[in-house]
Amino acid sequence: MPQWTASRTRTTESRSADAREPERTKIEYDPLWEGPMKTNRTKTDKGFLIGFVVFLSSWLIIGGIMISQGYGIGSISDDNSMFDFKSLSKHQGVIISMIFMGIALAVGYIVALRWFAKFIVWSAIVLTIVILTAGVIFSIAGLSQNNKSVGGEIYVKTGLMVIFLIVFVFFVIYFRKKIKVACEVIREASKAHLSFASSFFILLIPAVFYLASLVFFLVVLLNAQSIATVKYEDGTPFWIYAVHLINFFGLLWSCSFTNGLTQMALAGAFGTWYWTHRKENVPRFTLLKSCKTVVVFHMGTVAFGSLVIAICQLIKSLFQAARSDSGNSGNGFGRLMSCWCGFLWENIEQFVKFMGRNAYVMSAIHGTNFFTSAKNAFNLIMRNLVSTLVLNNVIDAVLGLGVLIVFAVTSGVTYALVHKDQEEDSTIAIAILLVLVVTLFFVIPIFMVLQVACDTIFLCVLEDYERHDDSETKPYYMSKKLKRLLLTNEEEIRL
Repeated sequence: MPQWTASRTRTTESRSADAREPERTKIEYDPLWEGPMKTNRTKTDKGFLIGFVVFLSSWLIIGGIMISQGYGIGSISDDNSMFDFKSLSKHQGVIISMIFMGIALAVGYIVALRWFAKFIVWSAIVLTIVILTAGVIFSIAGLSQNNKSVGGEIYVKTGLMVIFLIVFVFFVIYFRKKIKVACEVIREASKAHLSFASSFFILLIPAVFYLASLVFFLVVLLNAQSIATVKYEDGTPFWIYAVHLINFFGLLWSCSFTNGLTQMALAGAFGTWYWTHRKENVPRFTLLKSCKTVVVFHMGTVAFGSLVIAICQLIKSLFQAARSDSGNSGNGFGRLMSCWCGFLWENIEQFVKFMGRNAYVMSAIHGTNFFTSAKNAFNLIMRNLVSTLVLNNVIDAVLGLGVLIVFAVTSGVTYALVHKDQEEDSTIAIAILLVLVVTLFFVIPIFMVLQVACDTIFLCVLEDYERHDDSETKPYYMSKKLKRLLLTNEEEIRL
């Protein structure tokens, strides 16, 4: 065993007695571990798959009844349109070109992360500091010139801006090493993403399911509403509201299920890529094999996870509707409570989605059910909580910057090309909106793949460290750059 490895082992053992969580809780080395593709699997959470199939069948039957008994969309449509969509016909070439440009920009951004992840992240950090500093300077300058006429609200906003700037700079300085690790994880994730070129095209399959679910939801919604409008003029009966609720939950669960199925299939492929020492030896058709594994063994786990997410989304939507009603009625207490509950469920939904993604990763790699996978992922994350928080914030910033770049370029070029023909403002607005909506439909899934890759690679790095010690018998699977960043004085790993 190399000297530095023995030193790190001794240091780890000496501090384990003082650790709040015993060393035995960490993942142990398994000499039989050969990666996700060779893991022995059984069908997981089969009961939830049955429940999903039963609900989906009920949704389709109820929707079919509404469509057959409805009075058609035209019965509640409005022929008056505030926009002239025919004027867009001569700009269809521009609109289609801009959509393809947005897709190309998204792919190019992911390719750029393969080599320039650190530069992009630190550029975004510096730009944020510059913008905040400029805002503080202009705000203070405005206060000094108009100190008698400004209200106290401006002082509060300026103070909050200063505090946020100081906290942000302190955060960047204190966690600069962890930010470097996050940049390297993103770079590795981009490399894994680009290793499976089919991951860009396999997104067409869930896109078709998203579109089909949305179209079915809208058709059922409009036909059910036509029944309430034409047949029940005095008031909408309770069963119509029940149909709307089932229809909406069907959309949420089906879309969440499709999303989870895609995420788990991608996680299996990225996990196989990581747990292969020589990346050129990654098996052929790994992504297709991962899709087959998920469909055969883990659709019940996806149904379980997507059900939890759909329930959270439904509750959040109900609170948002209640907040809207309370706002219209002027009930201050009701508005306050609905706002608080909506904020609470918004955060719960984000946490459930985060844990769901990580549970899908663990299930795809180890073949465990949803509860076990979520528990193992949670424990692994809690043992490395600070690094996880830093990584997630950096990833969100990188993905948000990518979306912002795509939208800014496509909308700006669309405006320039349509505006030069001296079109009305309404036509320009529709053209830009159409480009953004359709581009969003393709770009968000592309960035979602990178998000899954980052989650998978990060969990694999954490597990890799706990399983191995980089000795001859237990070498690390992580890249050399990650090892250089994570090892300090050739003794301690910084996670």
